[in-house]
Amino acid sequence: MYTDKFDTDWESLTVDEASRRAYALGVSDSLGEPMPEEFDRIKDEIGKAYDRSLVELAYEEGRTRARELSRDAETDSEDNVWNALVEAEPITTGFGDPDETGIPKAVTLGDFLDPPGDGLDKVKLPEFLTRRQG
Repeated sequence: MYTDKFDTDWESLTVDEASRRAYALGVSDSLGEPMPEEFDRIKDEIGKAYDRSLVELAYEEGRTRARELSRDAETDSEDNVWNALVEAEPITTGFGDPDETGIPKAVTLGDFLDPPGDGLDKVKLPEFLTRRQG
């Protein structure tokens, strides 16, 4: 199943691509088709420990969702589970709604690092530093 959707002769991966593949590998593993070599190769491609932990989390989420869906009477076959989790939906890892790339917002950088406002708001002191004590 995994090799039908994803090629295994990749040269490099972004964290987003690695997370998608790890999720699909988790689903595949839960359905009885583990590919530990491919998963290890994906983890080795990711340099930062934080990013590697996101990839591992995506893998575990894929395994968990596949197990849960396998218990459902409507998705009794492996193909149905695979299609429901990997083919039919954007691959997410369960941390909120995916953005346009398919990666959940909870595993992407938030907007808290963006500078506040436009114009002079960027250089003004915060209001709590300019308050007068009365």
